[in-house]
Amino acid sequence: MRKLLLLLVLLVVGSGREAALAQTADAETLAQQVFAHVMSPYCPGLLLADCPSPDAFALRAEVRARLRAGEAPDDIEDSLYNKFGDGIRSVPRADGSGLVLWVAPVIVFAVSLVGLAWYLSRRGTGTAATPNHRLATDPALEERLNMELEDL
Repeated sequence: MRKLLLLLVLLVVGSGREAALAQTADAETLAQQVFAHVMSPYCPGLLLADCPSPDAFALRAEVRARLRAGEAPDDIEDSLYNKFGDGIRSVPRADGSGLVLWVAPVIVFAVSLVGLAWYLSRRGTGTAATPNHRLATDPALEERLNMELEDL
């Protein structure tokens, strides 16, 4: 009976450790997702995940702690955007001025396709007429050419 009770205690304690490890792994996964969505406010042009600054290291530790405390990743991202501004978004919003950044490439692509189609259609009609034109040659050269062709 005593061995059974000891085995039961070990199973409960072991599953508690596994749950804590799983929770830590989940928090780290969520933290990496947050780091991938936020540009570093300390290293221009780098994601928070890639910034070697000590301040970025502290900010990453703060995000991890907040995630372990149960705060939602979206709430953490929003608080970072409020604190540092929308300039740290790795992907622009799809509204307001950010909408221009989403729509502009589509418009440029469409205009490029129309321009290419126009160019190819104009090029096709221009080259079809050129074979019908006869090049002006010197009559003496043409007579010599005809004589050499007859000799062959």
